[in-house]
Amino acid sequence: MILALDSSTESGSAALLEAGHLLREVTFAGGRNKGGGAAAALEDLAVSGELIDVVVVGTGPGSYNGIRSAVAVAWGFAKARSANLHGVSSLLAIAPGEYLAAGDARQGQFYFAHVRDGKFVVEPTLLTPGALKEVVTGHLDLPIYSPAPLDLLPGAVVASPRATLLAGFATTEVDQPLPGIPLPLYLKPPHITKPRGT
Repeated sequence: MILALDSSTESGSAALLEAGHLLREVTFAGGRNKGGGAAAALEDLAVSGELIDVVVVGTGPGSYNGIRSAVAVAWGFAKARSANLHGVSSLLAIAPGEYLAAGDARQGQFYFAHVRDGKFVVEPTLLTPGALKEVVTGHLDLPIYSPAPLDLLPGAVVASPRATLLAGFATTEVDQPLPGIPLPLYLKPPHITKPRGT
């Protein structure tokens, strides 16, 4: 069985599949300050008697806290169950087929990727607002997905990664054997926000 988990956006999801068939799926509040949602989702899905061979976790880009909590929960679950652990970019699991993915990376930047059939045509990268509009203009025939509405791209469809699609990478991605931990996909260096009034 495969257990998949993503918490890179405000709408997290987890799924349990056997031989490519979805058994159960749950959604939960993901993203910032919602680390407990990922753990609760796995608890809902993983009945103690089920043999789970593989755990797949979305590595972002997206919410720093959401990604870190999902990776930690997935690693702990995989270790406890002696399951193989895979980390896969969350942007590959938004929809089947070909599409563009974009999102607000804050501080005047946006992330962008071009996906075709589960592979990157253009790897996730950071762009200025002008560069994002330019690259999207060159692909008006493709759907654009974003985890939240973007004023810059009013035609973007709000969509989050889906754990059921993430699970499909369990056999195509390179194994991340325990005790290794999948690395979150951070596009920017760490940024520390100073408390107000200091």
